[in-house]
Amino acid sequence: MEEIKALKVLDELSRVNIDNPDLTDVLESRILFDHSLYSIPDCAVRRRFFSVVECFLISLWQRSCFGCKCFGEVTQHVVFIFNILKDVVQEISFNTETVWFGGEQSGLETNPLNNAVVFLSCCWHVAALAVNTCEASEIQGLLKASTRMIPQRSCLLTALLTQDERCLSVAVVLLRLEAAKINTPSQLKAMWLFRHTLFSIAYDHEVVLDWLHSELAAVPFVLRFLKMLIKQQRDIDGQQYSSFSCSQCYERNKKTRFVRSKTVSSGNDLTLRIGQLHGDLYVTTSYTFSKIEREVCLMVPKSIEKESGDQQIVKCFENLRTSCIRLQNSGDAPFNMMPVIETVQQLQRTYSGECYCVSTQRQP
Repeated sequence: MEEIKALKVLDELSRVNIDNPDLTDVLESRILFDHSLYSIPDCAVRRRFFSVVECFLISLWQRSCFGCKCFGEVTQHVVFIFNILKDVVQEISFNTETVWFGGEQSGLETNPLNNAVVFLSCCWHVAALAVNTCEASEIQGLLKASTRMIPQRSCLLTALLTQDERCLSVAVVLLRLEAAKINTPSQLKAMWLFRHTLFSIAYDHEVVLDWLHSELAAVPFVLRFLKMLIKQQRDIDGQQYSSFSCSQCYERNKKTRFVRSKTVSSGNDLTLRIGQLHGDLYVTTSYTFSKIEREVCLMVPKSIEKESGDQQIVKCFENLRTSCIRLQNSGDAPFNMMPVIETVQQLQRTYSGECYCVSTQRQP
């Protein structure tokens, strides 16, 4: 692409508000239907272009109530984009260079998966939107081809969690595809991604509560996956689903343990230095506390680490239910939280029944 044309395209793409896009304006510009933009080499223009495509598809996904409603007149546009992505997914590639639209960030390392995740999100969202229009074999082909951009030693969830909305929406997309009897690759199993997400946030119910306040996809994420978890525990031996393992995250978590610094500043102050990985970037943050205050244990209790994945999931949502009840009773809830409260209660009953059955079977 010529430099002058590239600058004009980038200027047009920059005018699109990807946080709150006007779908009518995006469609009228016809820029999403320019086949040449999908196949240019990796650069700032193409990265921005796929961000616009993604925001367009996610907006349609939200308007369809996350796959529950048809959207009629824009179906032809979905099919058009689906066919283009199906063509380019076989050969498209992403480099390791960092492109940030607010300016370049020196010294920030990244990898091809982090750079490809927006494009992958486009593929998976358009696949879910095309469920009732395109052939299952075509959708399965797109999904299978997309996984070639997920390196064996990389963690997909880590790349997705760089943006909460994308992560939650993709999880709901994959569950919708499975519900439509679409055969998804092993790297794209919805329940695995759900468990992985909760594992990655350390089963912190406050993070889930924050999602419910701020992300549209959080409600279907919570309700649909909890219903799936309930169904699995009722219909199938729950032990098949009670474990979670991701070697990449396990190694990463070992590196991101809180570390108390030995450095003590002058006077009565103590410096605490915490290092964590944010994507591929290692970040160290220092905090200063009074040495007079009592020490607080920063390590996770061993008893919690020994709990199964399902036990920690249930405990997370029990705490979430308590918080939702408080919000509902105080009138501060951002929406009617009764469906969440009732679904968690159903999960508690189902899980209690499973525990009772297992303990009964173990008795001599």
